[in-house]
Amino acid sequence: LVSFEKARKILTSQWGFGDTESGVSTTAVFVGPSGVGKKASVKAISRELGRPIHVIEASEFLRVGISKLSNKIKEKFRDGQNAGAIIVISGAEILLHPDMWKSSASSSHRAVTSQLVSNLSSFSGVSVLLVTTQNDSSSEFELDSLPVQLQHILRVWVKFERPDES
Repeated sequence: LVSFEKARKILTSQWGFGDTESGVSTTAVFVGPSGVGKKASVKAISRELGRPIHVIEASEFLRVGISKLSNKIKEKFRDGQNAGAIIVISGAEILLHPDMWKSSASSSHRAVTSQLVSNLSSFSGVSVLLVTTQNDSSSEFELDSLPVQLQHILRVWVKFERPDES
């Protein structure tokens, strides 16, 4: 992730691989139980790239009415883009859980997740979704359990586990 981001300017401006202003996103998902270093890893990436971090709580999107949802998500991503920030979506498990993609999920959950995927794919920068699992079980958050439209925009999937106690 860090190597790609450092090479992005050379790839886009000198070698002509795309436009630096259009959606060449680097989207990562960090999955694991609380306390294993997901946030610390984001801080290390931020320091290495020299970029600030903008944290968005996923639950914040669920509190916004459907009519205001699109603007709220766009606003958060625009603010992050303007600051050259790494967008971190904390609590993403409520948006990425496989049940949220089923037709039986509430329309507000599906709308949030759909808007999120749209904004992630057009964001020209680094975004990290933090998924906190219960205990050490992260089996419900496997890459292939996510819808194809989300899988296509993910560049990095990291599964964090607790170290052995031995």
